[in-house]
Amino acid sequence: MNIHFILHETFEVPGAYLKWAQDRGHNITSTKVYEEEVLPETVEGIDFLIVMGGPQSPDEDRQTFPYYDPNAEIAFMQKAIAADIYIVGVCLGAQLLSVAYGGKYEHSPEREIGVFPITLTDDGLADEHVKGFGTTLNTGHWHGDMPGLTDNAVVRLIGNDERKGDLTEKIKKNPYSLVLLDELEKAHPDVWALYLQMLDDGHLTDGRGRKINFKNTFIIATSNVGHKRIKDKYITSGQTFTEMNKTDYKEFMKDMRDELIKIFKRPEFINRWKIEVTNILTKQTIDKIVYSKMAVHESSWFKEHHILINYEDVMDGDQTIDGKKYFYEYLSSVGVSPEDGARPLERTIDEVLTDEIFEQLYFLGRKPEDYFMVDVSLSGHAPGTFAYGNSGRKTVQDRRQTHITVKPIPPEEYGNYLLTS
Repeated sequence: MNIHFILHETFEVPGAYLKWAQDRGHNITSTKVYEEEVLPETVEGIDFLIVMGGPQSPDEDRQTFPYYDPNAEIAFMQKAIAADIYIVGVCLGAQLLSVAYGGKYEHSPEREIGVFPITLTDDGLADEHVKGFGTTLNTGHWHGDMPGLTDNAVVRLIGNDERKGDLTEKIKKNPYSLVLLDELEKAHPDVWALYLQMLDDGHLTDGRGRKINFKNTFIIATSNVGHKRIKDKYITSGQTFTEMNKTDYKEFMKDMRDELIKIFKRPEFINRWKIEVTNILTKQTIDKIVYSKMAVHESSWFKEHHILINYEDVMDGDQTIDGKKYFYEYLSSVGVSPEDGARPLERTIDEVLTDEIFEQLYFLGRKPEDYFMVDVSLSGHAPGTFAYGNSGRKTVQDRRQTHITVKPIPPEEYGNYLLTS
């Protein structure tokens, strides 16, 4: 068998895949992307394509990795799919493969860095290829993106003759449940049609013809449709929606319903929902979200990794500003946007804190029993507004930079740090 590897970085080695191929005497070829090697012009003569991982994403702009061309790799994988060639995608390779099949990859809500358990589903335990791993196994993770699903992924929800539905089987076993449909507008129209049956009839017919009862299930859907209208209304009036008078609120809700119908294109679908509009994020709410998320992170870092965080105070003239408060305000500034709300916050925390901390820990040769102090500081000026010629006032973006230093705590000093933490 002829096996071809696509390798993105020197440190993303084929490992066990290569050993497996060598032990069985297969013919091995490769494209070393990091050495600017060009992909084969054709998939002819390739029986098995293995695409390895890397720090890139499927939509990389190529400035950071000029040698990496995601579109060329996706096109090559589509040729392999059309030729019915075996393909394995690892990490980045799996994300590229999902795009090649027509799915849309996503950024993970939280980056997974470390060793985490993977639990096999019933289908996994029945699969001859993976059941040998057992119910749960611990594996190393280092990724921030997720492979997406293709348009025909409705099969996953209701199943077919070969597999049980992820949604229908769970509700069959636990009918008194809460189902959350996050960002419903991004689902495929076939999925909307599926949910219309659920809302209309109180049940879903699964892929095996069984009616699954949803009458005792709470269903909540979220959507970003109308976000600009909500933002503009808030900026114009300065009011939250609970402060609007009945006439304005009724008119506003009619506009929102019309916008939903424009996106979903099915009035009967929208009419099945009770629509509630949430208030735009205020600074007070954003601050609470930041404090809440950071409290979880800091607790996890200490309990799981023995990491203590020291936020260095900031001098503003003769005044000393609390370092923790100052850094949290920085996260509120760069981790929240008018377009996306607080969604980018988790990724921002990863980018300015988590990634750098764990990269330094890696090179320090961390041991499970070790403790570390992380000093965090900021340099640069906070955002603000200033007079700008005849054009009035201009806003300056937050361009402060984070500085992180990870230091081991000597064993004889553990007690002192733990008492003060």
